Amino acid sequence: MLLYDFPYKRFVRSYYERTTLVMVTGYIGYYVAGHYINSFTSTKLTKRKRRVYIVIAVLGYSLTIVACSIDAIQKNEPSVILNTPFATPHFLTTLCIYSLVRSGYSSIT
Repeated sequence: MLLYDFPYKRFVRSYYERTTLVMVTGYIGYYVAGHYINSFTSTKLTKRKRRVYIVIAVLGYSLTIVACSIDAIQKNEPSVILNTPFATPHFLTTLCIYSLVRSGYSSIT
């Protein structure tokens, strides 16, 4: 886009050079998944689906804690191997939590 002349090109170029678009492009999977869940899934979850989502969320969160702890003990320094929003356990946990919140689920019973 910046190869062509258009009005306010200097403004766009200065903004582009000062910022990174990772906040938009890096999280595109979350945007697409959130849109899909919001548009194409039912707001009502069966008890079985709720339990499965809770188990996946807890396992994903626990896996992150355990894996980082084991790695930290082995390296004898803090670990960040799964401390990224792009890790699979984080992504699955986020999708499950979003689905539970969207369905209006407020208790574990």
